[in-house]
Amino acid sequence: PITVTGLPTNDSYVFAVAAFDANGELVGHLGKMCSPIEALNPLPLPLIWSYLSKRALELGIDSVAAESSYSVIAGVVHRLSEASHSNVGRGWEAKPMNSLSLKPSIVDRMPDCLLQAFVSSVCVYVDSKPVPDNSTIAGQVTTLKTAKLLQLASKVASIAVDHRMLLETVWRAYHILIPILKLEQSAPYT
Repeated sequence: PITVTGLPTNDSYVFAVAAFDANGELVGHLGKMCSPIEALNPLPLPLIWSYLSKRALELGIDSVAAESSYSVIAGVVHRLSEASHSNVGRGWEAKPMNSLSLKPSIVDRMPDCLLQAFVSSVCVYVDSKPVPDNSTIAGQVTTLKTAKLLQLASKVASIAVDHRMLLETVWRAYHILIPILKLEQSAPYT
């Protein structure tokens, strides 16, 4: 195989084989030309995962939608490990809403299309997961973590200046939190 490098992208190229003598003269004929070949920039992997997650969700393949959307999320969100999360000394730092954060060094370098792919992937991830049972503490914690993920997606949507996605993530977070906000208080706060 022959590798050709340094070609400007987003153009078509045609190749043929030819033989030249020591004087630079063509020997015989120019070989048969190949069909035009496009030298395209490859799509970034997070964009491909994002498209796959949306399509999988449309087809009802929730497990593939969740896994592929999480591939995008994991590249942008720092998840505090359960071990370090449980050993935190101050109570407010041990809250579920503090277990997720954006990776600023990654987000700052992302083009808008990848920022939007992240936001879209968060929405797909949320849609592909079953609704937690908010009558249990575990279900409420899952709901709070989901709301935090949507809050991070809202922040990224605002960085990308995508008002439609910003509204979508805020709307989703609101509707996810409504069941918790409507829970009956079991004991008065002291």
